[in-house]
This record gives sequence, C-alpha cells and structure tokens, in this order.
Amino acid sequence: FPVTIYSVVILGLGRIGMGYDKALSKKKYVETHARAVHIHPGFFLAAGCDPNKQKREEFFLQYKKPVFSKPEDLFKKIQPEVVIIASPTSQHKNSLAAVIRQKKIKVVLCEKPLAEKVSDSAQMIQICKKMQKELYINFIRRADPGTLEIRKRIQTGKIRKPFKAVVWYCKGLLHNGCHYVDLLSFLFGPIRAANIIRKGTSEPSMTGSPSCRFDFKDGSAIFIPANEKNFVHHSCEIVARNGRLRIEANGRIFWQAANSSPKSYVS
Repeated sequence: FPVTIYSVVILGLGRIGMGYDKALSKKKYVETHARAVHIHPGFFLAAGCDPNKQKREEFFLQYKKPVFSKPEDLFKKIQPEVVIIASPTSQHKNSLAAVIRQKKIKVVLCEKPLAEKVSDSAQMIQICKKMQKELYINFIRRADPGTLEIRKRIQTGKIRKPFKAVVWYCKGLLHNGCHYVDLLSFLFGPIRAANIIRKGTSEPSMTGSPSCRFDFKDGSAIFIPANEKNFVHHSCEIVARNGRLRIEANGRIFWQAANSSPKSYVS
C-alpha cells in the first residue's frame, strides 16, 4: 500500500529539537524530533527554525535542509502539514500564533508544558479547535510500550486498584514533574484534586518545586522534589492492592507481587 508522507518543520532546535542525539550513533539512538522525523518513512523533514545562528548552522550541516531564524520567514517559503513546536516554553504561545495562520497545517505537536500560565494554555487549545488544527502535547510516556502494558493490566484487573503512589522529581513540577502528573492521570483517571503540602525553596533551580498531593479517580500520589544540587533523580513507586510497581527515569519497570501470608507478625 502507498504510504502518505507528511511534510514537517521544527520550530526550536535546542536539546529536544536537535541536540540530545547529535553526537550519538544514528543507528542506535533517536532522541530528538529532528532525527525521528528524518528517519521515519511517513514524514519528510522540510525545514528547521531557530534564532540561534550556531544551531541553524548545525541543523543545516546535519540534515541539509533549509533553516530560518523566524517562523514568519519559514512559512513564506515552506507550507508544511505538521509543525513541531520545540522552542522554550515562554515562546510557545507566539510560535503557535505564527503557526495557526497557515492553512495547510493539520497537526501541531508542542513540547510540554504547553504554556507557563493556565490561561494561555486554555487560549491555545481554543484557537486550535476554532481553526481545526489537531494539537498534541509531547508526553512521551503515554506511547511507551511499558506504560501501555501497565494500563492494560490495570484495565483487566491484573493490577488491582485503588492505588497509592510516591513520585520523586527534579527541575520543577511544571517542566519535569508534569510528566508524572500526566502519566498517573493516564493510569489512574482524571485529577479530582490537587493540594500543595509544602512550597519549594526560593533557590532558582528549585523554583516551582513544591511537595504536593494529587488525587485521581482511582488513587492518590505524593510528589516530592529531589535535591537536584546533589544529583538528578526521577522515579515513581505505585502500591496497588496486590503488589508494588516501580518506574525508573530510564524507563525500566519493576513489578513485585504481594505474597499472601496466613499470619500477621508484629516485631
């Protein structure tokens, strides 16, 4: 069967846009939007965009594709069907404003978080609906085979609810902790309530890193910021009625089934 090929442009050529895998083997690693699009048979990498001259030069040297400093200049030359917004969060709203005026664009994939303010996020979602553009946020764990297997086992009762979870995270709830908020809402159902237990420190690296509790449809979770001065740490431990599940930052998943005991012991 013929394969439909969609043209793609990337706005923002930083770490997730192009940087993470530029020094890694092309045969073993795919950790950026640029490489993923470039090697996928269903997509055509049409162009890149970044205000940084060095990044533009690196993109051209690696992919031999047109590259621009401004989205407005890009769209005068290129009319893609898919746009990936990988610019800094503070620029997402402006990037989308440039994208939304392009009639040919069907899909927008935006890096998380969508915006720094809830009001901006709501406006961005509404304008995409109004202009009939499909908007997706890049919460990659939803597509991970391990995550999908966990969800399947929850739905079939092999992992039994309700659940309690503890999440360790670094570098802010908005930017990194949000991955686990989304993951647990994917597994446990919609968020019912959210409460701050303790505000984060005033240090710049820890701004926006509170200890907090989220209540979901089928469970609850405590989020605790790690002291990233010492090392970066992300993990999630989930206790179900019939066992314990641990999800590490590198994607490794461990399941420990509960052992039935005829007696209870107190020491």
